[in-house]
Amino acid sequence: MFNKALIKDVVEFIKTGKTPPSEEKKYFEGDFNWFTPTDLGKEKILSNSTRTLTRLALEDKKIISYPKDTLLISCIGDIGKLGITSEESSSNQQITGIKPKDILDVNYLYYWFVKNRYMLQHYSNTSVVPIINNKSIQSFEITFPEIEEQKRIAEILDIADSVRKKDKQIIDKYNELIQSIFFQMFGDPVINDKGWDKKGFMYFVTDIKNGITRRPKSFDDEKGDLVLKLKDIKINFIDFEGDNRIILTESEKDKFLVSKNDILFIRVNGNPEYVGRCAMFLDYNEPVYFNDHIMRIKCDSNLFNPLLMSYYLNSKYGKREIIKSVKTSAGQYSISREGLENISFINPPIELQNKFAEYVEIIEKQKEIVKKNLDKSNELFGSLLSKFYYPN
Repeated sequence: MFNKALIKDVVEFIKTGKTPPSEEKKYFEGDFNWFTPTDLGKEKILSNSTRTLTRLALEDKKIISYPKDTLLISCIGDIGKLGITSEESSSNQQITGIKPKDILDVNYLYYWFVKNRYMLQHYSNTSVVPIINNKSIQSFEITFPEIEEQKRIAEILDIADSVRKKDKQIIDKYNELIQSIFFQMFGDPVINDKGWDKKGFMYFVTDIKNGITRRPKSFDDEKGDLVLKLKDIKINFIDFEGDNRIILTESEKDKFLVSKNDILFIRVNGNPEYVGRCAMFLDYNEPVYFNDHIMRIKCDSNLFNPLLMSYYLNSKYGKREIIKSVKTSAGQYSISREGLENISFINPPIELQNKFAEYVEIIEKQKEIVKKNLDKSNELFGSLLSKFYYPN
């Protein structure tokens, strides 16, 4: 038997976190977990926050307290990231905490929000930084069985989720291997402990261009040309599943075409961690273009291997350089061509760079095998979600 209710009728509370005054140092760096959006979306159970507060912040009512087994949801910016508190905790104002009543298992509610993340994003406002408020969340209708069945469903999904996470961890290990090879071959580029000659970023680049500013206007655009968005640019690979299409003019096609070995670089985002994320384009089964959140960087492959440049920019070493030139305005972080001109690169022999690229290609082939397994485990997890959670 399934029940239906509004979220507000099956929870004890829905409340949003707070941030203590930053000038009050006595409230920070204690032993009390204070979660921010960067802590969510990694593991279901939240144990340790990146930043912590003192108990004094709680005593002085400068923060909101959540008990154990509270579901935390990011409701500003990257909406829908989740986690469940393992002990009494708090959060900043970008996170909302939901404590279900006894008739609703918190783990079942967690996977319900995983299944319905699109709904959170759909009902967020259209400001520069998307926000969904507590009133909207309260109005969602949830379908749920009796409590024992909820727990059984959550346990099955935990197992399926752990399978896909193991595949993801293997891919992460391959990425760590690439970073290790990079460090052994080139050292730390920031301190330049191998004493390489250094050049400005533009020395290696033949062209930089921002993408097209137009957005799809109608369903007719579904028949148009494939235009990559920033969400399609992952770390060192491009996801073509977004299928964002715009009917382009011939002039736009000439200006915004992506060619083999071009680096597609995220130049603006509400999260500074995304700025600078990039991938090298290899090939696709149709022409590909890019929008204005992305820069197309053409590298002189006789001077610098473009694959190495992509991995360098995505590495912690590249991030250190990029972050120096990132600017913020109206909640957005961005880097311009002028900002890139301030970045300096080590300049090891091109033969050594190409050798690194060969190693990467070998590892990437192994990653592809694991990615196929990950696709299957993601498909299984999605199928189970669809089976257990009826559409509202």
